[in-house]
Parts: sequence; C-alpha cells; structure tokens
Amino acid sequence: RKKGLVFLRPDEVWAFEAADRLTFVHTRLGKFDLDLSLAAIEACFGHTLLRAHRNWLVNRVHVKELIRDGGDCELFVGTGLEEAEGIRVPVARERTMAVRDTLLTAATGLRRP
Repeated sequence: RKKGLVFLRPDEVWAFEAADRLTFVHTRLGKFDLDLSLAAIEACFGHTLLRAHRNWLVNRVHVKELIRDGGDCELFVGTGLEEAEGIRVPVARERTMAVRDTLLTAATGLRRP
C-alpha cells in the first residue's frame, strides 16, 4: 500500500484480479496491488483457488453465491451476501459449468463418476 507492505493470511484473501498489466488482491480490508502474475499465484496456492475467468482467481471458501443472468454468470465472493461484504467476479462462459460443478462438489461432497 503506497510505500508500505500489508501482510495478509491466505484465508483472508477473497480473490485475485489481473487488470491493466497489474495484479490486485481483494480482501475484507480492501484492494491491494501485487508484484505477481495470476499464474504464479495459482501455482503457489494450488487447489485453494478457483479460476473463474482468465483475469480472476477466487478463494473457494469465500464464494457465497453463483449468480446466473441469461447467458452471463458471476460469483459473489466475500464475508456475507450484502454488496458491502464482498465483490462480484465474472465467470467466463467457457468456465461456467466447471466452476458450478467444482462449487457443488465442494458444497455437497458429491463426485462425478
């Protein structure tokens, strides 16, 4: 943050976003910039993160809602269901079914054969 460093625990992270050649981390405390690519972040965190879009990685444990509006889909990620308690993350059309299946599997413990 400006000239300081903010230290976050992995469980505090809601999502990572790539935009305009920058990478940001979204948390309850706000949005901060990083000096890492999404690919490097994904490699470090492993299965904790879910690729929702080419520009977004979300922390699965903070996904609160899957919202479908016509052909578009997005996730609400945060600490609650109110706008002030999270962020909306777009889901790429080609990833919609995989994201949905991953979230349902995690929520119910079901596995596809």
